[in-house]
Amino acid sequence: VAAYSYLLAIRAGLREEKHNAMLAGLLHNIGTYYILSMAGDFPDLVSNDTLKQMGPGISQVLVENWGFPESISTAIERQDEIELARDEDIDELRDILICAILLAREANNTATEETDYDRIPACQALNINSENVPQIIEEYREEVSSFVSALK
Repeated sequence: VAAYSYLLAIRAGLREEKHNAMLAGLLHNIGTYYILSMAGDFPDLVSNDTLKQMGPGISQVLVENWGFPESISTAIERQDEIELARDEDIDELRDILICAILLAREANNTATEETDYDRIPACQALNINSENVPQIIEEYREEVSSFVSALK
């Protein structure tokens, strides 16, 4: 997700935001990891529903408390709002993060259902649609692989 976020920021002409986009991609699931780290102490609280409902909010709070820019914490908090119309003043990073998550799922064959990219406002804003998703994934394959290797 971080690699796709970085590359999508460049693709969108937001070169000055590419590092914030990458950081948002790296940290977007940190709340889920926090919840899972508490599983031993609170096993009844850990479920897929809990992770999905509370993960982004906890991620946002952690990122905010660590002092990262508000644009990153807001993007992380709003990463699941894929159906909502966008606010051009605040949603550039959120758009990138949403699309990066969707592309990563598609590339890794982990999408739980078929995604209608044409109906997602974030995808529309970044000119990502059902026809060009395979091309984008292929175009970024080597760079994403290199990025993932560097993190291992």
